[in-house]
Amino acid sequence: MDAKIEQLTIPLGYRLNELWHHQSTAPVLVALGVLLISYLIYNLTVSHLQVAFATDIGHIKGLPEIPGAVPVFGHLLKLGEDHATTCEKWWRQYKHSVFQIKLGNTRAVVVNSFDDCKNMLLGKNQNAVIDRPKLYTFHGVISSTQGFTIGSSPWDDSCRKKRKAAGTALGRPALRNYYPMFDLESYCILRDMKKDSANGEVEIDIRPYIQRYALNTTLTLCYGIRMDAVYDELLREILHVGSAISLLRSASENLQDYVPLLRYLPNNKKNSRSKELRERRDVYLDLLLNKVRDMIKRGVDKPCISAAILKDEETKLTGVEVSSICLSLVSGGFETIPGTLTSCLGSLSTEEGQAWQDRAYEDIKRHYPDVGDAWTNSFVEEKIPYINAIVKEAGRYYTVSAMSLPRKTVTEVNWNGAIIPAKTMILINAQAGNHDVDHFGPDAGQFNPERWLKSLNPPTEIESSGLGHLSFGTGSRACSGQYIASRLLYTALVRILSSYKIVASETHPPNTDYVDYNQFKTALVAIPRHFKVKLVPRDETATNECLYDAEQRTREHYKDAPCDVTDKDAIARVATFIAERESHLDILISNAGIRRDPPLQCNVLSASLSDLQVSMWSSRHSDWADTFCVNTTAHYFLSVALLPLLAEASKLKSGRGVIVITSSCASMHNATNVDLTSYAASKAATDHLVKLLAAKFRKFYVRVVGINPGFVPSKMNPVGEEGNMFSSLFDQVPAKRAGDEEDIAGAIMYLVSRAGAYVDGVSLCVDGGRVLVANGQE
Repeated sequence: MDAKIEQLTIPLGYRLNELWHHQSTAPVLVALGVLLISYLIYNLTVSHLQVAFATDIGHIKGLPEIPGAVPVFGHLLKLGEDHATTCEKWWRQYKHSVFQIKLGNTRAVVVNSFDDCKNMLLGKNQNAVIDRPKLYTFHGVISSTQGFTIGSSPWDDSCRKKRKAAGTALGRPALRNYYPMFDLESYCILRDMKKDSANGEVEIDIRPYIQRYALNTTLTLCYGIRMDAVYDELLREILHVGSAISLLRSASENLQDYVPLLRYLPNNKKNSRSKELRERRDVYLDLLLNKVRDMIKRGVDKPCISAAILKDEETKLTGVEVSSICLSLVSGGFETIPGTLTSCLGSLSTEEGQAWQDRAYEDIKRHYPDVGDAWTNSFVEEKIPYINAIVKEAGRYYTVSAMSLPRKTVTEVNWNGAIIPAKTMILINAQAGNHDVDHFGPDAGQFNPERWLKSLNPPTEIESSGLGHLSFGTGSRACSGQYIASRLLYTALVRILSSYKIVASETHPPNTDYVDYNQFKTALVAIPRHFKVKLVPRDETATNECLYDAEQRTREHYKDAPCDVTDKDAIARVATFIAERESHLDILISNAGIRRDPPLQCNVLSASLSDLQVSMWSSRHSDWADTFCVNTTAHYFLSVALLPLLAEASKLKSGRGVIVITSSCASMHNATNVDLTSYAASKAATDHLVKLLAAKFRKFYVRVVGINPGFVPSKMNPVGEEGNMFSSLFDQVPAKRAGDEEDIAGAIMYLVSRAGAYVDGVSLCVDGGRVLVANGQE
């Protein structure tokens, strides 16, 4: 019992004894009752105070403790939202890099300086701190179905097997297996940034491209699949759920991990949110793994970790362990790599960063005078010193996991005479260690890639085989994917910096402070604040050649199947081709169309009766048959052939499984200066086909919709050529222009997205207002 408690208890017992022997019974009984109540209240208070201040591990003698702990919460409230920064300040304020704190009912040892972090994780201590603590929300609620990630798993035989399997798949020798993936995904960054920025004319937010880069890499590694669209629905769902779970994993956001009483509060929003995110994550993880199982069953699986494990009986991994490995890669890379690379490009885009970019570009050219060679070697070797320096500095300066995943001691740790007991939580403050001025110098708080170089002319790296920074962890629980992560950063930087100079937006510049760049301090992994950049082309000809060559190299990753849509058997074959590779089909855009004008043409608006008759009679019967065969019948058979796959998509979520059929605004008016009778009639039939198919497919809720484009340039309609028959009509369209691909794509995106999920059996006219005036046109 505490000495103070003893001092208070002895007098109270003495008073009870004294009153018991008092002569007057009634007053004694009253006094006795009061004292008994007081005694009970006191002891209950003492008991609760003991519980309120209690921790799983007692006070560690010889190790400084931060003052100011309060009952129940300990230092949790004092830490605020940004634990890493607060602990870094305490280190400087109290002059102790290693100290103990109370996180509610959990005692934790915090390690701040680079050297202390290194000594805690390496050498004689690395096996002692190999374990991980289990936390209520993440381990008990969120991970109750798919298992723990490798990084968060407590150390046991299962964790050892998972790390071994992941290490084999992700180690340095395995990198060559992923060259095609590095080539494809980094090509897609440049391809889409060029397109979306209009080759530098429009400022862009680069983060979505980097997110897809990282996520597609992990999806390819784990499941052998990828998503090409930056705003793919599944891609966005994985990113959204993963980021939301990251928020629930930090101590500042989840007090109930350390204050058990909070778990039982009515209407516990943390538990409800955790269960919701778990269920949403389960949906896409099960979908991905079942897709692999289905491909294995049909013999069309692609080389990937899950397929290799599922087919290798010698690994002896359970289903939960397989899920855990895939979950680790998907959740481990999609946040850390985008956070690091996006923020790095933000620093390079600043005024100071222009010089770093130029030096990097010159170093690229020094090693690869032909930029094409730089592109083809960027995923094979890491030999450009200045790029390597940028990669290292990005990892150090932007410590996206500011507080590394907590460790737990499995045996006692003797820390300078202080005995840290087994089962004690160890918190490595990676942010503090990575910005330790005693290790990195007085400019540790500044982004400077040249700290990793011993000379600039030419750039030469400092030889070092030791621990460079703390962002990948180190020792027994170091990140299994660090080699792939470094190669991803290197490849992207070589290709981006050899193609464009990146300039920060004046209206939406990056925040480059190593603390404040993170918009959510409570998240386990930093989420950079949004910013925009302008891309300034360096050598457009060279970049275009690199993009073309990369497209040709990676074409095999885009599956195509030529099909004669006028041949029913050919349609059946292409449907089989797709079914062998996909378990469902979200979208079918049926875009076939031809036009067969009369061989003898005339201006139908001004022709005489005889001229009009001669022109119309010159039409061949086969022209009408061909027109209807492509413009109407082909849509029918293609939709029917792919109906089972579309219905499977509809089962996943209402609104998925949608057919978009291309018609024409010609189906909606009858006055043009050219005879489009067969074409317009077939398109009118197509409009009605949309309604008929929608009605037929309604029980499966496979939606069928149509679009009716106006004048849009194409090979069939080469707008702008001299003598073009439509050129005189453009100024009579309310929009005063021809349509373009963005007009059509925007309409289709609406119809196939959540926004149009309640639209079925109708066609949308995308014609700039053409049909408003067409029928009354002179």
